[in-house]
Amino acid sequence: NSVIHCVIDFVVKQSSTERVRDILMAILEPTRKEDGCLKYKFFQNLQDQRQFTLIGAWENEDAFEDHLQSDHYRKAD
Repeated sequence: NSVIHCVIDFVVKQSSTERVRDILMAILEPTRKEDGCLKYKFFQNLQDQRQFTLIGAWENEDAFEDHLQSDHYRKAD
């Protein structure tokens, strides 16, 4: 078994910044509580607040797939 790492970096429209931040903040805790989640971190660029980065690690591919199918992730997608 190998750890699955996921890094997502994206920039949103200025008008969507607050809404996207709220969505990302809402999935932090449910994701961190998932079985197999080793870490899940959220960052927002201080220089360009439209840029967001999510960094996650899961124990294995099955745990990561479970995350992708979770209700909180699918609502945010």
